[in-house]
Amino acid sequence: MRLAIRKRGLLLGLGIAATAAPSVIYVNMLFGPGARWAAMGGLVLALLLNGRLWRKIPGDGMYCRLALLGLAALSALWSSVPHLSGPKAAIYALTALAFASAGAAWAQHTRRRDLFAILWPLLALVLFAGIGGLRSGFGTVEMNADISLYRGLSANSNFLALMILTVAPLPLWRLAQRRIGRQRWLFWRAVALILTVLVLMSLSRASLLSLTVLIAVFLIGRGLKRLAMAAATLGAVLSLLWLYFPDRAEALTQRYLFKASAQTETLIASRAETWAATLEGARAGGIFGLGFGVSYGFDDYALSASASHYGREKTNSALALIEEVGLTGAVLFTGMLLLITRGAVLAARHARRRSDRVLMALLLGYLAALFTHAQFEAWLLSPGGAATPAFWTALGMTTALAKRIRTRLKPARISPSVAGAIEAVRARFPQAAVRSNA
Repeated sequence: MRLAIRKRGLLLGLGIAATAAPSVIYVNMLFGPGARWAAMGGLVLALLLNGRLWRKIPGDGMYCRLALLGLAALSALWSSVPHLSGPKAAIYALTALAFASAGAAWAQHTRRRDLFAILWPLLALVLFAGIGGLRSGFGTVEMNADISLYRGLSANSNFLALMILTVAPLPLWRLAQRRIGRQRWLFWRAVALILTVLVLMSLSRASLLSLTVLIAVFLIGRGLKRLAMAAATLGAVLSLLWLYFPDRAEALTQRYLFKASAQTETLIASRAETWAATLEGARAGGIFGLGFGVSYGFDDYALSASASHYGREKTNSALALIEEVGLTGAVLFTGMLLLITRGAVLAARHARRRSDRVLMALLLGYLAALFTHAQFEAWLLSPGGAATPAFWTALGMTTALAKRIRTRLKPARISPSVAGAIEAVRARFPQAAVRSNA
């Protein structure tokens, strides 16, 4: 059984990494666009053979989850491009169910300390893409006269930062272990430092904000004192920086907040136009949406293996959700997240082990961070989105682990037949019953 679970964990990890591999130079020679679907196909086959593809669906938010996927499929009936909405909804449903079920199975059968071991393949890919581009002229892109973006060997700087965000729980969880050993502690410290430097070099504001959300929720799980200490330290450093090095502080503000040298630039200048177009599409979506995968004003899709040439860049998953499956879909998705959060919080509050509380906080922070990032890059509704498998895997792990913790808190139930047998023994040997009660 352990071997089967480990094999499934390897398939799950490869499935998460294979989605990002086609966007990394050199790696894409071995793992092209078809690799992600091959990895997912292997995962689905393994789940079917073990009877776990459907068995692991139950959990917090189950009905909202299934209703959302069903609505996406039904939207092909009123979609202006049904030959896009139907196949895309089917592939997305299979992706969501496969990775959520695999994540749930992994969380139920693996050791707590190994929960994020499935991110090892992606970590290797991130380190290769990040470090490999340092000595390459391809690794840096000049945005303007003052700003350079680091992308390593990946497609762009935002993609590199998203991969770092996706793999971040692995070093965080390893460093949170009490008995880790000095060598492993030094290794994971080095990994965390490398990832921090790479994400700062990328200047990806969406990923920096999302990482802040992840770390904040994680620190809450470890105790409010840690969060207060981290916030106080950060506030003190920023205050001293502005007080003693105002020019340097101003330069850093322009670099990381505005990505420009002109004072007239706004924080959302790079997203304003696309957000406005997606907002218009969301208004047109109405109650049930325009159809899964549909972009408002684009009706000229030709059936092909990829939909990358169709539509527009939406850059906001919440608005894209309303545009495609309407306010109904938005309510279902929100309900799913709220129910999962409620179940995880209840499990964390009543968990007997401190490590379980920290782990639930890390999983919730991970989901919150990925959802935050999806409001700046609309990958969440794409079956081939770089972090889509990781999001649904984390969702499955969260529901399964929360259910596992809550089940431990419930008193054991005794079947009526066993209870009757116990009463019969007590009636036959009343003196033994009295001594046992004493």
